[in-house]
Amino acid sequence: MEKRNELHGGHRERLRQRLIAEGVDNFEPHELLEFLLYYAIPRQNVNLLAHELLNYFGNFRNVLSAEFQELIQVKGMGKHAATWLNLVGRCVDICGQIEPKGFLNMSTGMRVIESINHMDAPPAAPCLMQLCLNHQYGLLYRRILSSSRNWGKSELLREGIRDVFSTGARFVILILFSNDENLVPTEYDLQKVQDYAYALTTADCILLELLMIQGNRFYSLHQNQQIPDLKSDKRTQRIREEYLSDFPAETDRNTDLNYPQGGET
Repeated sequence: MEKRNELHGGHRERLRQRLIAEGVDNFEPHELLEFLLYYAIPRQNVNLLAHELLNYFGNFRNVLSAEFQELIQVKGMGKHAATWLNLVGRCVDICGQIEPKGFLNMSTGMRVIESINHMDAPPAAPCLMQLCLNHQYGLLYRRILSSSRNWGKSELLREGIRDVFSTGARFVILILFSNDENLVPTEYDLQKVQDYAYALTTADCILLELLMIQGNRFYSLHQNQQIPDLKSDKRTQRIREEYLSDFPAETDRNTDLNYPQGGET
């Protein structure tokens, strides 16, 4: 027994050192769960339990979102470990609600555009940027997914889905920076928007918008009713209406961006 505990202790220390050296991005979900369980279940091999949890709940995010009574249904889970994972999940959820310092709360479409105007350095067109938002529309994460006009390649959108899962995003806004004079969504754009909207449902996430921006002009697929409405409950409808609340009443493909502080993207 003592020798077995020493082996487990060595494994835990190696995992801890890897986490410090490599960061969480290089860890598999079961390894992250193992690491969390170490603090609730001392001197035991928790590898099997980590796999049991993932099999039961489907993914890492669902494990941390599970209620106490759900967690203790899993074989090997005690009350102490269930309480610990439940508290960790609550902390993660609270972090997702906190507005990151320096970012605007993007509850409306024009605020999204304004936030792009205030970026330190606008990206070079053509490119596609993804904004991951929490359920209070605060910015969780943004990055360039594609530097090509053909932005909808499956491997690039998988990266976008991965960002959604890792941040726990509830909403996604896509921004296509274009160098085309005429901002017209192509059949390719519309098809990829539909495909991605469906893909995001696997993460319980809603594609709110694809904004096309060229210079100081924009075109909103949402405003022109070209975003698939895959979820039509009252709350989602209210969010969509709020998003459009400060857009001009009518826009066309050459609508100018009237920023409060001026300037072009």
